[in-house]
Amino acid sequence: MIELRNKQPIELVSQKSDQIVKKLLNMAEYKRAKIVMLYSGKGKEVQTEKLIKIALKEKRVVLPITNVEKRILELSEIKDYDLELKIGTFNILEPKKEFIRPIEIDSLDLIVVPGVSFDYRGNRLGYGYAYYDKLLATVRRRIPFIGLAFHFQLQHRVPHSRYDIPMHFVITEKRIIKCR
Repeated sequence: MIELRNKQPIELVSQKSDQIVKKLLNMAEYKRAKIVMLYSGKGKEVQTEKLIKIALKEKRVVLPITNVEKRILELSEIKDYDLELKIGTFNILEPKKEFIRPIEIDSLDLIVVPGVSFDYRGNRLGYGYAYYDKLLATVRRRIPFIGLAFHFQLQHRVPHSRYDIPMHFVITEKRIIKCR
């Protein structure tokens, strides 16, 4: 799946990403949310730079920071995309140390998640480190989990275990799938 994703021309990645972002921005779940956790797309994942910049104008935006020693994601609010981020773990943009503003997961209203593949039930195949599953398992109140992927990344079934946390929605350039 990663190989297929990486073979896409960057122009196509950008075009499809824009379509996915537009769908997310029009969802009631997004519109209602005041504090959103997004991710910084790396390589040829669904690109989120435009999404983050739009969200910063109207919402509080949180990005994850990978803590490799503890094997967890820590959350930090950002206020300025161009000023506050640097390349961090796994080549992903993360807040610079001087701009870390910790935030508790239960203050979030929406969580947007990347993935290698998703199925129609919201099961997610990540990169195998379980960072997102560990984080999502700590949420104590019902908030939407939304996976972003290109349509070809959507499978009828992906391998999952009882420790994997499914998405409520998956958005591709072609459609929004309500999973549970």
